[in-house]
Amino acid sequence: MHAVAETGLPFDFPALNPFSVTADGPPALTESPAGAPLASLAGGALARRFHSWRGTSGARYICSVFAAPALDELASYANAVVIGVGADAAGHLRIVLIGESGQLPDVFWHGAFARAAHAAGAHEFHLHLLAESAEERRAVVTDLTRLMTKPAS
Repeated sequence: MHAVAETGLPFDFPALNPFSVTADGPPALTESPAGAPLASLAGGALARRFHSWRGTSGARYICSVFAAPALDELASYANAVVIGVGADAAGHLRIVLIGESGQLPDVFWHGAFARAAHAAGAHEFHLHLLAESAEERRAVVTDLTRLMTKPAS
C-alpha cells in the first residue's frame, strides 16, 4: 500500500465511494442512498440512538432516534424536523411522514401528526435538531419529503 502524496495517508479521500466498503482505507459509509446508521458508532452503545438520512439534494441529515411510544419525552423538542419512520417487509427503514414540531411541541406530539404517523406505520421518530431557523427546517423537510414511501400493499 502506498501513501497518497498530498495527504500522506494510504488512501485518497475523493476516491472513496460513500456507498461502499473499501479494503484499502477506513471503512466508508455502508448505506442506501436514502439513509443509514452512523458508521462511526457501529457496534457501540449509541449506535441505535442516531441515524442519518440523505436528501434528494445529496445533503446528509443526522438525527436522534426515539421509539414511537416516547411521546412524552418527545414533547420537549421544539423546532425540530420530525421524521416518522417505518420499515418495509424486508426490515429496511422508510420515511412515512415528515413535519416540524414548531414552537408548541406538546401540541404537535399529542395532535394530528402523531396520529397520522401511527396510521402510516411509524415505529420510531427521527429528530433532526441542527436546522436552526424556520427556513432551514422547511428546506430539510422539502429535501426529505421526496424520500417518503407508502407501504407495499
